[in-house]
Amino acid sequence: MRLNIYLIGMPGSGKTFWARRLAAALGYNVVDLDAYIVAQYQKSIPQLFAISEQHFRNLEHEALSQIITHRNDTVISTGGGAPIYHNNMDLMKQNGCVIYLEVAIAALKANIKRRPESRPMLAKLDDNALQEKLEQLYLERKEIYQKAHLKVRADNISRTTFAELVKTYISQLNRS
Repeated sequence: MRLNIYLIGMPGSGKTFWARRLAAALGYNVVDLDAYIVAQYQKSIPQLFAISEQHFRNLEHEALSQIITHRNDTVISTGGGAPIYHNNMDLMKQNGCVIYLEVAIAALKANIKRRPESRPMLAKLDDNALQEKLEQLYLERKEIYQKAHLKVRADNISRTTFAELVKTYISQLNRS
């Protein structure tokens, strides 16, 4: 059985990085949900957020639904908030395997600081405010993230180990 794989997690958890590597290891296609939205609507994520977060979340849900309808054998890296809105988590779970990339807050901060422009909710925060925001987001989202089929501690894992964990999990799904 081949299926879509959805990577979820906090901003800065490496969803796009791991999606590319996992897709290569499995021979799957890869889609970054944010890049898909940008291509579809011809506006950057910060431009879409500037309209309103609700506007962006509606577009995000629509894009996720399109991907689910038209793609198989694809690793999809979602935005950090994607599973939280519009029952997206249930939609992903019903249409593939959801993997939660768990990463320590300190590692999230370091990753976000490397590319702040890509995260409009966090871009202009100083160190303390960023720490507080990440802790707040984690507390708000952890219950949903924990509903994933598989949880992977992603801040200290090799590409090979990550791919093997997912392959093992998928093969178990195929047997059941």
